[in-house]
Amino acid sequence: MKNGCITEYVTRSPDCDRLKLCAQLAGAIAYLHEQNVIHGDIKGPNVLISDEGDVQVTDFGVSIMDHREIEFSVTSTGAGTQRWQAPEILRGDSDSSKEADVYALGMTMIEVYTGKHPYDSINLFQLMQPGTEFGM
Repeated sequence: MKNGCITEYVTRSPDCDRLKLCAQLAGAIAYLHEQNVIHGDIKGPNVLISDEGDVQVTDFGVSIMDHREIEFSVTSTGAGTQRWQAPEILRGDSDSSKEADVYALGMTMIEVYTGKHPYDSINLFQLMQPGTEFGM
């Protein structure tokens, strides 16, 4: 797609409708969750913008079915991209989840609006520590 990923697109197109893009992305994630699919790697590079200017979620390589909502069990690898993962996954306290997808969605939306990742200035070890300024 010529528009590239969402973070590249908003950088090149400063007047684009960021609210529309974020609403479409949130709607796409909500749809996946309604189907009991956990994406597991929501981030700007995995959100492409179509030629028509619409959001398309890609890279389902680490996606899993939400075993809490269906009758059979699936093992989660906790795979994904660390800078967008929820702190509880980084610490190993939790598997991939719908909640972690929503966390990554929030990180991506912040990036869409500000042009940078909210934790660019800290290292991942700081983020993983509960009770610190950055850990949750």
